[in-house]
Amino acid sequence: MKRIKKPIVAAAAMALGIALGEQRYGFSYLPFLIVLSFLLIILALYRDRKTVAIFLVFMILGYSIYSLHEFKKAKRLDSIPTDQTIEIQGRVSGFPFKDNQNRWRFQLEEFSILKENSWHSQGGKVDVYLENKEDQLYPPGTFIWLKGSLGLQGGRVNFGDPNWDLIQKRKNIVARFFAQEGKTLGGPTLTDPLASIWKLRRNLYMALYSKGQDGNPKLQEETASLLMSLSFGVADDLAEDLIENFQKAGLLHLLAVSGGNVAFFIVGLGLFLNRLLLSRKSEYFLYLALIMFFMLLTELEPSVVRAGIMAIIVFSAKIILRRTHWSTILALMLLILLPLWPNLLFETGFLLSLCAVWGLFVFTRPISTALKKRLKLADFLIFPMAATLAAQIGVLPLSLYYFQEVSLIAPLSNLVFTPLIIPAMPLLLLLWLSIPFSSLFFWLYGLAEAYAWLLIKTGSLFASLPMSSLYLPKPSLSVVYLAYIFLFFLSSGILPKYKSLVKKTALSFLLILALLCWHPWPYKLEVHMIDVGQGDCIFLRLPNGKTILVDGGGSGTGSSEIGKKTVLPYLKRLGLNSLDVLLLSHGHSDHFQGLIQVGDKLPYKKFLHGLADLTNLPAELTDWLSQQPESQKILLFEGDQIVLDKDVSIEVVQSQVFKDGGNDDSLVIHLVYQGTDLWLAGDLEREGEFALLPKIRAIEAQTLFKVSHHGGASSCSPEFLGKITPEISIISVAVNNRYNHPADSTLEILKRHNSIVLTTAAQGGIICQSNGRYWTWRTCLP
Repeated sequence: MKRIKKPIVAAAAMALGIALGEQRYGFSYLPFLIVLSFLLIILALYRDRKTVAIFLVFMILGYSIYSLHEFKKAKRLDSIPTDQTIEIQGRVSGFPFKDNQNRWRFQLEEFSILKENSWHSQGGKVDVYLENKEDQLYPPGTFIWLKGSLGLQGGRVNFGDPNWDLIQKRKNIVARFFAQEGKTLGGPTLTDPLASIWKLRRNLYMALYSKGQDGNPKLQEETASLLMSLSFGVADDLAEDLIENFQKAGLLHLLAVSGGNVAFFIVGLGLFLNRLLLSRKSEYFLYLALIMFFMLLTELEPSVVRAGIMAIIVFSAKIILRRTHWSTILALMLLILLPLWPNLLFETGFLLSLCAVWGLFVFTRPISTALKKRLKLADFLIFPMAATLAAQIGVLPLSLYYFQEVSLIAPLSNLVFTPLIIPAMPLLLLLWLSIPFSSLFFWLYGLAEAYAWLLIKTGSLFASLPMSSLYLPKPSLSVVYLAYIFLFFLSSGILPKYKSLVKKTALSFLLILALLCWHPWPYKLEVHMIDVGQGDCIFLRLPNGKTILVDGGGSGTGSSEIGKKTVLPYLKRLGLNSLDVLLLSHGHSDHFQGLIQVGDKLPYKKFLHGLADLTNLPAELTDWLSQQPESQKILLFEGDQIVLDKDVSIEVVQSQVFKDGGNDDSLVIHLVYQGTDLWLAGDLEREGEFALLPKIRAIEAQTLFKVSHHGGASSCSPEFLGKITPEISIISVAVNNRYNHPADSTLEILKRHNSIVLTTAAQGGIICQSNGRYWTWRTCLP
């Protein structure tokens, strides 16, 4: 059996100790126990007391470090009302940037709040959103006064949502602050390196977006934003379509600065330094200094820090004439970074970068050997193919957990695309240096445009390939950890006697994964009430796997991106690559906006609606309908049956009663599955309910009712509820909404009918399931 190097044991134990410390803040015990059991089994096989002692000492050290960091963190500012105007002052932290609403975004540390005419010092940091009324710069270290209101970041509201409350806590952010006014009280010190580096990066940014003498931009915005993104990870101005195409093609990681950028930087640096005829040691010291400078230039992005520290360890070892092994380098990097920033262990970028480099080191050689046996290609083609596949294997379980998307062409697209992005940073620097002589170097801007066009078209080409990407259900953390344990055994020589068993286990694991994705056995009938605030969105999955999205939320007073930001990610987490039916209850924006946004992104088979008068609809809905194929649009009438599953009856009980497009024209859908049923009635109010009463057939079933019109006082008449007798009532409603939904009178009527009431305002997302005999439910919030 191979011996495990002691730095690896120490790093693994410290990471485990930090994870143990996270138990108190929402970390799951089951994944932790799986990893702990795995490590204890490995240690038991060694029977090396010194190794066991190192493991225990560093696990305790990791736990202590994490606990100390948590002890120093400040509490959230829950005591100040969010509608109260207050004044704060503090020092700008991090690299300020402008968001897509032209607001300055930065963090404020060492801040104080004005209370009763005196400044009270607070702990932690504040996320600031400052209206950009004047073209003022706020470099890191600037002391600033702000006036505005607090906004507290909530936790998750739907199943699978990021827990923003926990994420902010890890970063020691106690609140958000929306500032209408800002005034600089003092600038950064002359010796502050971050301020100087931020100004340099800002100058690069402004140079790319500068205008020529004719008043036109020297570069198109798409070109400028792509160069900044590829070089420094500044992706704030990238077009949504470009990001989506790169994601489908498996290239999204290239738009966020990563360890790969460090590698390209070192390669380019090597080509330059080799021409200076320096001694080896002088060259290595220059490498160290410039790598640290690049890390600062990228604002110490976690993945860049990981790669930068590993490179620093390698060059430091060369200076002192020491040989290194990749596993030792990886372990030393963790032992350096985790005591300083233990929460790096929970940063998505850092973890993906870590897994990618682990995959590169572990799987490149065996994959390369296998490819050589099967493909008669030159080594210069085999190696990059193997390296690309190895990195993809390394990040696959974690990518599924965070993004639920697998790019089926990622190995090919990365093989083609990675060499293409190497010139991005040199080209950016050349453009910056040529600013004073732009009239002489106009051809350089043309070259940049052609280069960006090539990158964008290449990304779009890969994204347009059939089945370029696939959504899979979000795995649990336990499954992710088991997958990495499995990959560890598959790749290592720790258990050479059981090589055959490991291969058989690998095949079994893949078969189980394929079965879980295929799901050949029936589902339970699922009803997901997605929390979209003050709107409606219901997702249905029938026992045979057919899917229906009923409404999609939206804003009743303006535009909304709820479909893109909330509904679509939720459906992706379920592993959906298409929908069978989009169903619109009626033509109000808080129901259709999110639905049509989903329809633009996910393929669907049929769009069902009850819109009697298509000429009297909001322009947004009219435009979308005009772009949809006529064969997909079906107008529903009273008595229609929606046949998707032989075991489920879906009937349109009422449609187009008044034909005025109002709430009472909402479709009323009755779904029956054996001994359970579901009523969906959109925004139906009492007049529509009275028209519905004679159409309701009495059946013996346990009833789930999606309360109409968000539980408003004009809905849920006693006569209607007496007819459908709901055992469970679910209400989609925003917290503290201006309509005061749900009305007390509605809740009282539901209570009188002994109905269990669940609301998204109180419980977040709601999932109800039927086995054909009774309903069960669970809520995102307790």
